[in-house]
Order: sequence, then structure tokens, then C-alpha cells
Amino acid sequence: GMSKPEPQTMSVRELKGELKAGGIDTSTMLEKEELTSAIKTLRAVVVKSEVKSEPEEKGKKAKAEKVKKEVPEKLSKADQEMKKHSDKLFGIREKLKELPNSALRQMLDANNVYSSGGEVTIQARLSDYMLHGCPAPCPQCGGEMRLDDRDAGSRKFSCQRWADEFSKCQYTAINAARESSFVVPGNTGYLYLDNFKFKKTPFPKSLISEQERAEAATQEKQKGRREAREAADCMEIELPPADPATCLAMVVVALHATRSTKLDKAAIKAQVIGAGGDFAASVTAKVTHVVSSDH
Repeated sequence: GMSKPEPQTMSVRELKGELKAGGIDTSTMLEKEELTSAIKTLRAVVVKSEVKSEPEEKGKKAKAEKVKKEVPEKLSKADQEMKKHSDKLFGIREKLKELPNSALRQMLDANNVYSSGGEVTIQARLSDYMLHGCPAPCPQCGGEMRLDDRDAGSRKFSCQRWADEFSKCQYTAINAARESSFVVPGNTGYLYLDNFKFKKTPFPKSLISEQERAEAATQEKQKGRREAREAADCMEIELPPADPATCLAMVVVALHATRSTKLDKAAIKAQVIGAGGDFAASVTAKVTHVVSSDH
């Protein structure tokens, strides 16, 4: 009979890219098992690096059982919503992969949004904006809201406007407001772009909740690190008591007295030398401390 189709295979890097394109925060996913579990709700895939070679005589049976385990029998309503959303985003992303980066940058520039970045970053950013709309201006100051997509797992938007000479506006958002239109420049020379019709699609509510939980976990970790650093900075260190015979080592003392108020030069000199310091007859470049009679 006909053999069953093998599951789609993806590298870990490709898997993270698709998860990010689907709006999933991968920054806290450190194990391959976590990534595989997350993708189950989006697409029935198997991470290439986790697929083990089977003995020849058990190959077909073992693969069939593995496919059965990897494919969810029935997705919940929330998972179905997330998968439908991911499929739309994945479809746009696949089309953009066939186009040169210069054409994708042209699309971003036409919508007055940030167009710098590598090929994968540009594809992810543009596919996001073509499905959901470009970020609307900052609700606090009207500045440009930009997706921080330098990190493959990040979904945070932040305002880029400088509040003053020294600091930027501090407004950030996980689910930034989006524009209701998307500009497609005419005659790009690429059929997919010229025929693209924008239809604003909102993020699934369950996906937004997941992003907010991931961001809260990240913030909590950062808070813990800050508190640990502050505690270390404030830690009191008990120093050994000073030795009276050496406590002024590396110190060179000179006197500065006035006629009206004189200092006991001999007594001070004896004390300085007795504590391991040096005494200078006048103030020179090597003097580190000056004892003065002025108040």
C-alpha cells in the first residue's frame, strides 16, 4: 500500500523563526522539548535534530507511531485560532522569502516604518505588518513605535522619540495599536506584492495573554538580577583594624602654618614617621596630604 507521508522537518533555528512569526515568545524556551510543544499548537512539525534514525526493520512502524504522537488529535478552540493565525502569517512569510530584500525594504519605506535589518529580520517584520498593520504612533507622545526584533523571541514595541536631550520616551507595549491601512507602492515588478490586498487581522486573544505572561516572567527575572546587583553593591565588608605602625604608608605630609597660628612641626613629624609615612619640608608634587592651621 501507499506509505504514510513523513512529518515536516525543521531545524531549531527555522522552528524559532516560525514561532516568532506566529507571535510566540521563545526567549524563555531553552529546551528543544519546549519549542516542540509550542509549535504543536501552530503546526504539526518535528524538530530535525530530535528525529532519531530507526533500525531498518522497525523504521516504518516507529515513524508511523512518532507521527501519531506528534500530531494533536484535537485542538482546542484557542489552539485552532492560534493555528489559523499562524498559517496566515506563515503563508505571507513564505511568499516574501521568494523576493529580494530590496523589494521588502521598499514596502517598509512606503509605510514610513523602520527598514533596517538582515534578510530574516526584514521578512519577519514585513509579514507581521502585512497581516496586522504597521504600528500606530505612540499614544503618549506621537513618536514612532518600533518592534524590537533584534532578539528572535522578542515581541515588545517601544517608542523611539527622544523626550528631551538626554532620554527617550519610556512607553512600551506588547500588543501595540496598529494602523488600519497598509500602503502597497504601485508597479513593484513583483506579482505577489502588486496583487496584495491588505486585510487587518487582530492577534488571537490567547496569544496576547501568552505574550504578556512571558513578558511578566522576563521582567521578574530582570528585577531579581537588579536586586541582586544592588544587594552586592551595598554589602558591607569588614576590614581588618589598621596597624598604627603602617597606617600612613604611601602618605607624604607637609605643613602649612600661618604666623598667627603655628603648628608643632616636631610633634607632627614624629607622629607621621611613626605611622609609616614620610614628612616633607615644603609642599611639592610628591606631597599627598597637607596639614594646615587655617580653619
